Amino acid sequence: MNIAKTGQSRSGDSLTGGYIFKVDYPELNNGWVSNYSPIGPDWEVNFLYHDPKAYEMNASQKNYLQDWVDHFESVLYSSDFDDSASGYRAYVDIPSFIDYFILQEVTRNPDGYKKSKFYYKQRDSDGGKLVSGPAWDYDWSYKNLNGLQSDGSGWSYVAGSWMYPTPTGWIMRMKQDTLFERQAANRYWSLRRSFLHTDSVFAFIDQQYSLIAHAKDKHFSRWPILDVYDPRNMDETDLPSTYEGHMERFKNWIAIRLNWLDDNMPEEIPLSPAYDPFRVNSLVERAQVSVKLYPNPTVDKVFVDAPKPIYTVELYNTCGQQLQLVQVNGSYSAQLHVQDRQPGLYLLKVQFTDQSFAIERLVVQ
Repeated sequence: MNIAKTGQSRSGDSLTGGYIFKVDYPELNNGWVSNYSPIGPDWEVNFLYHDPKAYEMNASQKNYLQDWVDHFESVLYSSDFDDSASGYRAYVDIPSFIDYFILQEVTRNPDGYKKSKFYYKQRDSDGGKLVSGPAWDYDWSYKNLNGLQSDGSGWSYVAGSWMYPTPTGWIMRMKQDTLFERQAANRYWSLRRSFLHTDSVFAFIDQQYSLIAHAKDKHFSRWPILDVYDPRNMDETDLPSTYEGHMERFKNWIAIRLNWLDDNMPEEIPLSPAYDPFRVNSLVERAQVSVKLYPNPTVDKVFVDAPKPIYTVELYNTCGQQLQLVQVNGSYSAQLHVQDRQPGLYLLKVQFTDQSFAIERLVVQ
């Protein structure tokens, strides 16, 4: 999503966003301290300005952002925080917080909540909500670390709660909301059937391996560090002496981690569409007609064959944002060019002239 530029706005809609800020180590004259701590009064949560930078912001902008975040936290930590109308949901983009939570737990990233943790505040005209992300800082992820569990177990949001710099307690508080917990679990199990299926993850790793096969030989010829322990990486010892060995170790850890999450994530319980924050994904199961997409996966374009006249073809990302619209007006076939899209999972909605529709998953490589 494009984030609006604030400029030097001192009032009106442009004052309300967009702001990117983060949780990180404190910096002089670059941020503020939260009025709330998930651990205790001696553990300060430090928010830092990121974009605009502190020196680019005027007093009105700094005061607005600090006051907005403080008010949000006061609602989040109130007794009726989970009220569907007046609680924290009125302030945050739920899908982004759920996806960020799942990403940190799959990677078991100890920095995921306490350091380099970014948020951005949308303008009121763009919804005005707080979005979790973009994701950043994964050098200590996907592996066993000295001082943490060595079997791929444990929740990152719990392990990170006692580390410095101090993380917010936001995700811990949200998980006390039964609806959020169920939505997050349902999203996890949905992803485990697609992107996060073990076979899909391994296929992606193998694909990347083939892309860098030549480069990695040059890399480790220049820097022969395959089996050299570096304490800055916090990794355990007994490192493989070959790149292939590291890939096998990498895959084994991911399989163990996903198995642990499978055993510890709440069960999937269907929700009505009104309570599904990933509405476009839920449409796949509710579509009335099936169509044929080929090739799928694709790298440049996809063809659509339908059993009835097509009115439009629409491309969405998994957050429900429309990315493309093609007017067809009655043909039984269509094509969509996606060569400029980032690799990943998309949803293709085919609207027919009789008002029925089909939705299919499309993978862009």
